[in-house]
Amino acid sequence: MSYYRGPPQPQRGRYDYSNGSHPNANPYQQPGQWRDDRNYYAGGRPQQPYVQPQQQPRPPPQQQPRPQPQRYSRPSPPPKTPRTEAREILDDVRSSKEQRARAFKVLLDDARATPHSTRSVSSLTSAFHLFASDQQEEVIDFVYDLCEDPEQGVRIQGYRTIVELSKAVPSWTRRNADVLVQLLQSDSQTELRVIRDALVSHIRTDPVAAIEVITEHMARAGEVEDKSAQPLTGGMKRLVLDFLMTADVAKARGEKLVAASDAEASFNQGVSEALLYSTRSDAKELLSLIQTLPSWTSQSQPNQFRTQSISSLLERVITLTHKLEAAAAEDALALFILAQDAAAGGNGDPRAFLRFWARMAWSDWTVAEQYEYGRAESILRWLKASMLVWKDVHREQKDDVAAFEESSLTRDVSAAVTVLFLSAAGTFEKAGAANQEKMWAFVDTTLAIFSRLCQTVNRFHTFPFYAHAHQISEDGFVCTSRYILVRTSPQNASFRVRDEGCPWIWIEPRQHAPAEFHCLQM
Repeated sequence: MSYYRGPPQPQRGRYDYSNGSHPNANPYQQPGQWRDDRNYYAGGRPQQPYVQPQQQPRPPPQQQPRPQPQRYSRPSPPPKTPRTEAREILDDVRSSKEQRARAFKVLLDDARATPHSTRSVSSLTSAFHLFASDQQEEVIDFVYDLCEDPEQGVRIQGYRTIVELSKAVPSWTRRNADVLVQLLQSDSQTELRVIRDALVSHIRTDPVAAIEVITEHMARAGEVEDKSAQPLTGGMKRLVLDFLMTADVAKARGEKLVAASDAEASFNQGVSEALLYSTRSDAKELLSLIQTLPSWTSQSQPNQFRTQSISSLLERVITLTHKLEAAAAEDALALFILAQDAAAGGNGDPRAFLRFWARMAWSDWTVAEQYEYGRAESILRWLKASMLVWKDVHREQKDDVAAFEESSLTRDVSAAVTVLFLSAAGTFEKAGAANQEKMWAFVDTTLAIFSRLCQTVNRFHTFPFYAHAHQISEDGFVCTSRYILVRTSPQNASFRVRDEGCPWIWIEPRQHAPAEFHCLQM
């Protein structure tokens, strides 16, 4: 409780700047302390004077014992497994032959004991390149046994292990690819997907070996199906062809089958061999595969890729014409049209068609008409194209001039024209009276074409023809069984003049011809 002390006394004296106070103001104010008149005059507790705290004596530091340094001890390694010890022995070049054999046996026995263990199988396959040849055979047999295991997981592991073995030792690519192609007959879509991926990996690892094996299976299966009475619709040929048509294989082909490479040549040769046993539908797919190759559009003369595939198609046409089935005749005609379409606008060797005419055994004029055999534009197109290509190559002096030697070209042209006449004579009697004029028109067209070809190529100075019964000489051709070509004058012509554009070629009965003669002397 505070008492009233009356009005505050006025401050007297001046403000002391040294200690910050007024004289006779606060009796408790100490020098150096700001005065606080609020507590004093308002009746509050006056401010206590400042008292410096006393410092307590510091206790002496206690002597702590110095810790002894502890030496670091490496933890002891875990005990080595037999697989680890065996792998160390194989990696050590100083290991003896007996030690390496024991290590191999340890790895193989461990993998056989636990085929479900990925680690056990990987320990064996990762050291595949360190094994001897006989040991590699045992490993391969073990992996092939995995592919025939009753459980699907083990089989899939075997498929993937085959890829690892081929990458470790590329010399096994061909044999492993052969096994994978046979495994394409699997019914499981999951396994089939893994098998296809494994085959694509083989194509990337060694494209030449893998492609040769794949196409060889396709050609061999096509040959078997062609000889069988009832072709299989889902056989090996169809399985391999479906595999080659997948997007993954197309991507691998684009990466590995570059222009002028061995892989590209192997693929073209393998597919062309498969064309020899193809059907109408298969041929279109096989030809589409070849047309994706970079060398298909090459401008070299002649284009061997086009020539090889077209020759295979025409060879297949000849094979199908020997069969008596109506379906075979339809397939043959379809393949012939497909070969013409493939050669259109390209630079394939036209002599493939010349050899086709020379080898074709016509027995019916109706069949000949189906193949445009009697149409002048078809014959003229291929015979003349062969001449022009030969002239272009010969003029430019290219590296492949040897393929168009004059003697071989002459032989091909003469053989083709010979078969034209022989076929006309053989089918003349079967054609009947209604088609005899067509046959004469066919003979006239052939003579006119041959005349123009001889005028086009100046190198045909002499073209000898020898008549010895029914024989054909090596460098020329002879007449048919009833008619013969002779070079004579219009006054001595005993039959009829068929072509006014070629005044030095006539047809007359064979009995009036000499035994040996020369004609077409330019």
